[in-house]
Amino acid sequence: MKAWLKPLFGDGYADVELRGLLLPVGLGDAPFDSYPEEFRLQLDERHARLFLDGNTLYVVDLNSATGTLHNGQAVGLDPVAVAAGDVLCFGKDLCFEAALAPAEERAEESAGSLGASSDESERTQILAPSTRPRLLLLPVRSGKGLNPIAVSVFPFLVSKSTGHFAVYVQQFASESNFVSRRHAHIYAKGADLFIEDLGSTNGTLLNGRRLDGSAEQLNTDDTLQFGHELFSFKVVLESVPVEDGSSAATRRTVPEGTILVSKAASFLDVYCDKPEDEESAEEGRPPAAEQSHIERFKSVFGSLRDTSIAAWEQLPLSRELRLGLVALVAVLLLGGLAAWLLADDRMATVTELLEEQQYEPALRLVEGYLAENPEDEAAQRLADDALTGFVVPVWSQAMLSGDYQAAEEVLSTAQSLAPSQGDEGVLPLLHWLGDLQRYTSERDAAASIQLSEGDHPMGVLLERWEAHSDDNLRLLEELARAHPVFEPVRTDALSQLRALKSDASVLLDAMTAVRDQVLQPLDPQTGAAALTALDSLQRDYPRVGGVADWRADVRAYLRLKAAYAANSLRDYMRERQAASFSTEYFAELVASELPALDELQALASDYALADRQWQAGELAAALEILEKLAQGPWGQEAQNLLVARRQLRAEFLRLPDLYQTADYQSSLLEFYTRIDPQRDKFMFDALQSDFSNEQEFAEQRVSELYAAAEEIWQEYQTGGGISGALRLESEISQRYREQAGRLTEAHSKLQDAAQILGLLGSVPSGTVNALNAAVVSEAERQRAAIEDLSAVLGSAAVDDKTALLPAPAKESK
Repeated sequence: MKAWLKPLFGDGYADVELRGLLLPVGLGDAPFDSYPEEFRLQLDERHARLFLDGNTLYVVDLNSATGTLHNGQAVGLDPVAVAAGDVLCFGKDLCFEAALAPAEERAEESAGSLGASSDESERTQILAPSTRPRLLLLPVRSGKGLNPIAVSVFPFLVSKSTGHFAVYVQQFASESNFVSRRHAHIYAKGADLFIEDLGSTNGTLLNGRRLDGSAEQLNTDDTLQFGHELFSFKVVLESVPVEDGSSAATRRTVPEGTILVSKAASFLDVYCDKPEDEESAEEGRPPAAEQSHIERFKSVFGSLRDTSIAAWEQLPLSRELRLGLVALVAVLLLGGLAAWLLADDRMATVTELLEEQQYEPALRLVEGYLAENPEDEAAQRLADDALTGFVVPVWSQAMLSGDYQAAEEVLSTAQSLAPSQGDEGVLPLLHWLGDLQRYTSERDAAASIQLSEGDHPMGVLLERWEAHSDDNLRLLEELARAHPVFEPVRTDALSQLRALKSDASVLLDAMTAVRDQVLQPLDPQTGAAALTALDSLQRDYPRVGGVADWRADVRAYLRLKAAYAANSLRDYMRERQAASFSTEYFAELVASELPALDELQALASDYALADRQWQAGELAAALEILEKLAQGPWGQEAQNLLVARRQLRAEFLRLPDLYQTADYQSSLLEFYTRIDPQRDKFMFDALQSDFSNEQEFAEQRVSELYAAAEEIWQEYQTGGGISGALRLESEISQRYREQAGRLTEAHSKLQDAAQILGLLGSVPSGTVNALNAAVVSEAERQRAAIEDLSAVLGSAAVDDKTALLPAPAKESK
């Protein structure tokens, strides 16, 4: 996808093109730095950014003084999607119209932006496909526990809460406080790499100088410092072959222990505003000393004793009754004490197992206890900890390696071990994350968002998320803090969730409306409306996939219904044999509404017998079978065939009566070229000798047909053919009818002439071949051009217009 901005603030300013994925907008950024002062001074040093994420263009304002407007609305600190034709204003007067196009349609580069230097052009040339840039960040303070970092994909986000810097938060807690959640990012511009500070609290230093404002280019031997001096790195830039992109190949060329960054961050994560959490130190009070079982029992019993004695003295009971009650209370207390001590021992064992990271036996033990004591909240918290430790690391590794089946098996095992888990908690969240990742992978592989017969996966995923969104966000944070391996999964999921919400806000309602209009029993009128709706969806939302398959299903269904309604057995059977439905809905609808092929085999056999008798010359017997078929189901087709064959038989029997008359030659030629050598074999063979005797007359007729075809073709060309304006007419004009009629008539005469030549065993001349090729080529060109306008004209109008053109070769006689 290519994106560029068309200036709206004056003449003589070239388009501003995104060379790569990011366009910085600022006082010192090209080409804005060369604009006249009246425009340039309306920009801040770091004013705004435009970037591509997939096929979507976004704009984000960087808290500029004069602001950024999108279609007149202020852009905040969160990215806003930009569509082609939208208007963006930076400051008061610096306004542009956004333009988007697939990369291949933007083949020519915009001619020299005002003030753009040749150096800038050289710096932004894109690498040849055989190489790509790679960045090595080598720790300056060796021996401090930092690893080298190799970055092969960009942008690369420096953050203490996500990605590869997050692993140092626990190891270097104090130093990590100097790194912000959105500290800086490194992005590629052609073959070069640039670094931009994202407004971090403690800054980013390039060669000892704090970055402020525009991004700056990186060079080998530069030194970078992110916040604290511990996080200082030496820069090494390389161009590596694309085929060395595997992890194994990369590891052979970098220092041992290097962290490999093989997945790019999203600019949505880079520029999406996430305020820094306020950090506070925990109060330094020591934990309460643990009491032994006996001490706790003494405390509880003493309290119970003091309370009970006062109440006991007030009861008006006899001495014997008092002794009985004392005995009963003693039994109950001793039983409760035994159960309490046993439960406490089991929970103590669970706690010890968790400390030793033996999560599976801890989970089994605590789940057994919860089966007996389902209301014990403390035990439930231990169960949650055991389950999280057991499932999250293994599941995260499977997800990061792309083995979704293994990840699902991990969850199934965990579910069997943890029956106490309900509809909330870690397992439902992990199931949702897996479903989100699978949906995203399938969407990216198809490079489109597919139509869905049921509730669309986008809507289902969002509904599941929103049901517990606050709890889900909290749990994601907790899992990432407890298990660093989960952090990349969390980062990806939040980025995918934002993309999902963006897609759903644009596409979900439109796709649902089309689904409801298409997936229903259709008649010709509602079928035409369904095809129009599909055409509109494809035109308005080109990212939606599956439209062509749904359109083909609608047309196949309508053809079957039409053949069935017309009682046309052969057409129906032909359409039924050829039909192959992509949607389960139409496949099931046809199976339930219309007869299957095996139900029609008996009728088909009778038709086949009538055909064989007709070919063999048993004309009366063939007509008798058709008469019987015309009285039963599907009788209309038999009736039509009966009328046509009675007419053929009458003409055949009349030909001997015309022999030696002036009408014989033309009648013989017209009849002989109209019958089919296979279907009407008896008549064809019977007249073959007579036709051969009239070869000279047939050749003369061929010459007349060619001359007429050439004259009509000249009239078509003189009339300008069928122009683009005629093709674009929403209604069929008289002019279109005339030109389409001339093209069809010329084509028909050439086909008739070719048929006679074929019967004569002759070959047309080069001139005739050239004329035929020109007419056929023009007919195919016009048909293709009109069919390409289906999104503009609608399927019904396209069908009406193409029906006036010569039939395609496969449909011609």
